[in-house]
Amino acid sequence: ELAQKAESLGFDSFHIGEHHGCDYITSAPPVILGAVAMKTERIGLSTATALLPVHDPVLFAENYATVDVLSNGRAEAIVSRGIIARSYGDLGFDYADSRSLFKENIELVLRLWREENVDWKGKHRKALEGFTAQPRPVQQPNPPLWVGGGFSEESILLAAEMGLPLMLPSVIQPPT
Repeated sequence: ELAQKAESLGFDSFHIGEHHGCDYITSAPPVILGAVAMKTERIGLSTATALLPVHDPVLFAENYATVDVLSNGRAEAIVSRGIIARSYGDLGFDYADSRSLFKENIELVLRLWREENVDWKGKHRKALEGFTAQPRPVQQPNPPLWVGGGFSEESILLAAEMGLPLMLPSVIQPPT
């Protein structure tokens, strides 16, 4: 209902955050965004942010490509390491690995959206041989992918290194 109202008022995008094990109720943004896609026609559908380090990048790529297909090319993802370190342990990950997980998962998601028959070998997940993620996203070469930052200079540098747009949530920490 909020997304429909936002669309009727002329807003350009609707964002859903991802949180686990706390009072927020949005633990599954692609599910919510898929439902919103069915009830809207124009508004962009995005995360605010998705915790990419705690997701399997294959499932992440497929889930958000599915939102892109359901919305006829209106999906994007803002990804970050998150602001609640406890979530990593709760989901079976070590927060100390968050930076390397984040970079590796971004690289693999982009390849899975852009390429077919992907061969991949990384540090954190099992290798892929000739894997093609399905469905293929509507937007080519891929849905927009932003790096969300706010607490660490490393995220800003990662966005610059990878040539990705940067989202700085001033609600958490004002820009300096």
